Order: sequence, then C-alpha cells, then structure tokens
Amino acid sequence: MGEPHVISALSNKRAELAGIVSQLERQLGQQRANLAYLDATMRSSQ
Repeated sequence: MGEPHVISALSNKRAELAGIVSQLERQLGQQRANLAYLDATMRSSQ
C-alpha cells in the first residue's frame, strides 16, 4: 500500500470533490426546476 500521508491526502481530495459534485447536483436540480417554471409560464401566456 502507498505511504499513509499520500493515502490520507488522496482521501481528503476525494471527499472535497464528492462535496463539490453533491453541491453541483443540488444546483442542477434547482436550475431544472427554474427552467420548468419558466417553460410553464411561457406556455400559459401564449
């Protein structure tokens, strides 16, 4: 197995990236909801 400090650093980086991905997924969900709302608004005003 690799050096303990290297494994620890990689583990920390992985946790950081997982957090970023999670945040981006939440933002994507919100933007999809915004888009659906906008589409519905546009359909109702035609």
